[in-house]
Amino acid sequence: MRSFMTPEKERLLLLSFEEVQDLKKRPLKCPECQFTIQYIYEDARGHVSVKCKKCGGTYIVDMEKFRTLKIPKRYYISK
Repeated sequence: MRSFMTPEKERLLLLSFEEVQDLKKRPLKCPECQFTIQYIYEDARGHVSVKCKKCGGTYIVDMEKFRTLKIPKRYYISK
């Protein structure tokens, strides 16, 4: 059974879409493998639980702290 969107929900989605047009979005990356989990907008606040599709890890991320987090690059020595 398929549910249809009510006019009120459709109006709220359209309003949300219009509100983010001037905001910058940035990738939220997995703390372990640096895979892009999702994109978040600059006004996002609080904690979110995310699961990485690549490494399978589940993490609770504070979006404020991960705003400027720099992960050291991994260097691999090839033979």
